[in-house]
Amino acid sequence: MKRAPLLTLLLLSVLTGCSCEKEPEIDSAFLESTAVGLQIKGTTLFSYDPLTCQLGYGYDTNQFRASNDNGTEFFTLTCDKLPVSKGQTVKGDLVFTRGNGTGKESGLKLTVEKVQGDLIWLWNSSKQIAVCVQILR
Repeated sequence: MKRAPLLTLLLLSVLTGCSCEKEPEIDSAFLESTAVGLQIKGTTLFSYDPLTCQLGYGYDTNQFRASNDNGTEFFTLTCDKLPVSKGQTVKGDLVFTRGNGTGKESGLKLTVEKVQGDLIWLWNSSKQIAVCVQILR
């Protein structure tokens, strides 16, 4: 009879421990990089190389674009407002190349993780999307 309360307590503690799962965080190496780029679930899908890539920014649309010279690899992030300060949250639509096709994520809630000059690092924890964009002035 004394085993039932002990078993219940043990089961309850296991279930409670499982429910405290830590939310994913942006990859620290991505944050340390100064290259415009896109990473999803730890996999880099695009990394800007000034010798073979191009950047664009639309002031009126808050749209950031990055692509290789022939356009086979790219991403475009359109934000509802300009991300400018750490901790700020913006809503964004992302279009990107994935393998032989394209991917799209709409209505992403992105948090500004870092701002350094014209570079801005954004993060969506639920989809584990990290993106670094540059405002061209």
